Order: sequence, then C-alpha cells, then structure tokens
Amino acid sequence: MKQSGVQGSCGCFSRREAGVACQSAEGQGVATQRSPVSFHQRRLWFLINSIGTTIYNMVNAIRISGLIRGELIQRVIEEIVHRHESLRTTFHSQDGEPVQIIAPSLTIPLQRVDLSQMDHDAQDAKIRELVRKEARMPFDLATGPSSGLH
Repeated sequence: MKQSGVQGSCGCFSRREAGVACQSAEGQGVATQRSPVSFHQRRLWFLINSIGTTIYNMVNAIRISGLIRGELIQRVIEEIVHRHESLRTTFHSQDGEPVQIIAPSLTIPLQRVDLSQMDHDAQDAKIRELVRKEARMPFDLATGPSSGLH
C-alpha cells in the first residue's frame, strides 16, 4: 500500500459502514462466548434499545502529522480488537433479557476519506462535519462493533 501524508487525507471509520462490512462470528459455525451482563450493561442495553440514545457516545479527535501507513494502522486496529473482548462484544435479547456475545475475532476494515484536494480550512470543516455526524449516530449493540474510529 502506498504511503500518504496526513495533510492530504483522513482515515475514517464509520460504525454504520462497519455494521455491514464486519465479519461476525455468530451464525458462521465459529464458537462464540455467551456471558451474563452486568447491571450497567443491562441499563445501557435498555436505554439504547428503548430510546436509541447517543448520550453515552464520547468523541475525541487527535491530529497526526507525518506519513500514514494504512496497512500498519489496520494491523494496529486488529491487534487492539484482538486484545480487548469488549470491542468484540455484541448484545442480544434472549427471552427478553440481554446477553452478551463475545466473538473470537472481528475484522474492522479501515475506511479512508481523501481530503487532499481541499485547502486546510475546508479539510478542518469536513473533519468536524464527519465527527458531528458520527457522534449523532447511535450504536447498534446487536451488530457491533461498539466503537468507532475516525
């Protein structure tokens, strides 16, 4: 994969796009771990399923300068997801009660948005727009992933 400068592009990961693109282990003959949920997980599951709230969404931005190696960022994301079960966890209803399912693996493709043809101010405005749009999007706890990267 070709290296590109940060000023010319922005990596963007959308939960909605990932919900379609991610490989779920559930239903594919791959063993998954089912576990009971904690009180706080039950509360969050209820809130999101009943009113679709985004109140718990947290948004942070970090500007990175220098060269970006897309394949290296992808490998880092995969390793973080591999190490943290909470990033591979989805929540389902079983007899009206939430149950968490921890997938043994989850592939999250890195989406990129090319901003190289925009000036610096236009790039900043586009990035703010993408972050605001993502912050207003509720998580789908049943399909996952339960995090988003921009």
